[in-house]
Amino acid sequence: MMLAADALTTALTTAITGAILVALARVAMRASPERVENGELLLVYPRPMRIGASICALLLGGTAIGLPVAAALQDDASLWRLTLMGTPILGALAVLAQLEPRTQLRCGESGIGGRTAFRGERHVRWDDVIEVTWSNPGHWLRLVDREGRVLRISGWLAGFPHAVQQVCTKVPPVIWKAAIGKCRDRLQQNGLKLELPNQAPKRQVDTKVARRS
Repeated sequence: MMLAADALTTALTTAITGAILVALARVAMRASPERVENGELLLVYPRPMRIGASICALLLGGTAIGLPVAAALQDDASLWRLTLMGTPILGALAVLAQLEPRTQLRCGESGIGGRTAFRGERHVRWDDVIEVTWSNPGHWLRLVDREGRVLRISGWLAGFPHAVQQVCTKVPPVIWKAAIGKCRDRLQQNGLKLELPNQAPKRQVDTKVARRS
């Protein structure tokens, strides 16, 4: 009976988490990015996601602080063990929830870049991109340029489809084809359609191996 209850709880948690992620993806895909100077688009997290992230950061941070306080007040050894495991994890998640929504990327004709959550300012020119990969767990595109600079474009950013269009238009297909295919398949699994351009530039690809940063 206990095993059945645990399995049901796990299944419900997984289903709810999946439904939330699909809903967030729909919000991001339908949100309109802000157009700034020079015709560039400002890619940011949609407002509902930023508000939700702030609430999560408060809840996670509060719980991370509350665990050792409760353990100290109750002098409970089991709570102390929970604190040693839970507080660092919850604290890290709270920091992530607070910093990630601050990401702002400008996407234009020459390249993409801006403020990232943890790596400061990052900029990549389309002409310099030599590697594009897609992460299903992270839900982002990862660009690497000739100098080894890495820029991740989150699929939760408003304007993400526009960034994908730019990658497909400005970067040779041999570089992005596999990654964008995986990205499109992932979005289709969530009931979302990603439109891709029919043509891409014909330029020589620098095969020099990028230095991983």
